[in-house]
Amino acid sequence: MRAGTLIQELESAISSGSADRRVETLRRITALFLRSSDYTNDQIDVFDDVFIRLVNSLESQARAELAGRLAPIATGPARTIRKLAFDQDALVAGPILTHSSQLSDDDLIQAARGGGQDHMLAISQRRSLSESITDILVECGDQHVVRSVARNDGARFSETGFGELVKKSKVDSQLAEHVGSRKDIPVQHLRTIISNATAEVQRKLVAAHPNAGGEIRKVLQDIVGKLDHQAKPRDYEAAKLRVQNLTRSRSLGEPDIQAFARTGSFEDMVVGLSKLCKIPLEAAERALLNSCPDEALMLLKSLNYSWATARGVIQIAGGQLPAGELDAAATAYAELRASTAQRMLRFVQVSGSQTKA
Repeated sequence: MRAGTLIQELESAISSGSADRRVETLRRITALFLRSSDYTNDQIDVFDDVFIRLVNSLESQARAELAGRLAPIATGPARTIRKLAFDQDALVAGPILTHSSQLSDDDLIQAARGGGQDHMLAISQRRSLSESITDILVECGDQHVVRSVARNDGARFSETGFGELVKKSKVDSQLAEHVGSRKDIPVQHLRTIISNATAEVQRKLVAAHPNAGGEIRKVLQDIVGKLDHQAKPRDYEAAKLRVQNLTRSRSLGEPDIQAFARTGSFEDMVVGLSKLCKIPLEAAERALLNSCPDEALMLLKSLNYSWATARGVIQIAGGQLPAGELDAAATAYAELRASTAQRMLRFVQVSGSQTKA
């Protein structure tokens, strides 16, 4: 089809006023363009002019169809590609933002800043992303965008970008897993991710770096050692003797529980809380090992212990809670009345006595 014929068909489609006619014309011209990869620059420019004219008169569904077909083309009509990339409808812009190799970093930055979260999500899924782009996605993107770019192996992050990812990971365990599993994560950021992660995420991070070397390997070996220690059978008989010897001449109290938490003496802490709350060892152990700290907080509030003591106990028992979860636990502990916790404890005591009977 010659340029003159293209222009004539285009003018006829536009002047007819029929949306269906314009869409049909678009499909025919698109099929013609995709039929060959040997067009000259002048010929591509002709197609570009035609597409631009049509795009301005099409509904979003037809624009999205065109974007999907042009996105993978390395030598597509440049002006049309950019126009579709900056379309305010993410269904139109999305395929171009994700797949087109004709967009520059400046184009992508402009699209990220001028579009919405769906535009940024599309950009986050590109085969490769530079630091200048990921900085914007991590800073301005919502949870879906940040998670998406964090698990993109083709994305590269600046020191600032990694720092922001680690910060957001403190309140998002799934993001922590994505970030901590990256092969390019700097060791100092991996340490921070690990220190804030739950035991479950820590295990996944160990599995994600099977061939790690250098400092990262040392960090992971430390985790393995801690996890193996946590998995060992617990010797409560020895802990009973230690607690008994400790309290021969005085009553067991909050300073002892604080000391157990400070030294990481988990078994002694279980025995101590079992005695103080008058519940079976199994109930005290279950409360402390529960991934949700509510049961442990109930025991400690029933004793009217301070938040500092409660925080030390739950951090030793369940591992380092992310900052957001720790803040939520602090709020819940402050709002829980000791009298309410004591009533709740009574159910545990009654249940324990019935089990023994």
